[in-house]
Amino acid sequence: MAYDPFRVKERERQDGTPNGRSKVLEKLIKDNNLKTGAELGVRSGENYYYLLAHCPDLELLGVDLFQIQPEGAGDGRRWKTFEEPEPDGVFTYDFESYYNFILELQEEFGPRAKFIRDWTTEAVKQVPDNSLDFIFIDADHAYKSVVKDIQDWAPKVKKGGYITGHDWYMSSVKNAVREVLGSVSIHPDNVWMYRK
Repeated sequence: MAYDPFRVKERERQDGTPNGRSKVLEKLIKDNNLKTGAELGVRSGENYYYLLAHCPDLELLGVDLFQIQPEGAGDGRRWKTFEEPEPDGVFTYDFESYYNFILELQEEFGPRAKFIRDWTTEAVKQVPDNSLDFIFIDADHAYKSVVKDIQDWAPKVKKGGYITGHDWYMSSVKNAVREVLGSVSIHPDNVWMYRK
């Protein structure tokens, strides 16, 4: 089936063009021949769907609780910890609709589309060490949650693989990443990247 961005219930860009992080990750995957990855914090499935559709050799694990996070998104809007306004406003959440879309994608992409509906701290227990070529961290954006996701998931990435994430402009993310990883490269759409 051909890629159709308008299948995504709630897109970042209403014109159907991909968000910047999807293009950054697609380039990373294709340039480095990456085959296995995990996206922590799938939300509406926009990035998850894009990567599966555009990277035909990729097996992608998505992880999302699909519930309001106590610190990262506590009021049902995008992120309680935003320090500057989101350019296109804020998102509301329709978790069951998002989850149903993920189920559709699992049916469409078969074993390449894996998904765990749980806390990232629990889902990580199901993933063997040194089994992933990359991770993309975009779940709970609270400082301690980002630190924990990096610490928990970094061992799952093979040596030479990539630990990446989103929302570098948020001080909670920036401080957590710097504390655990040190120096990282910054890419369009506030994507940060570290090679293990």
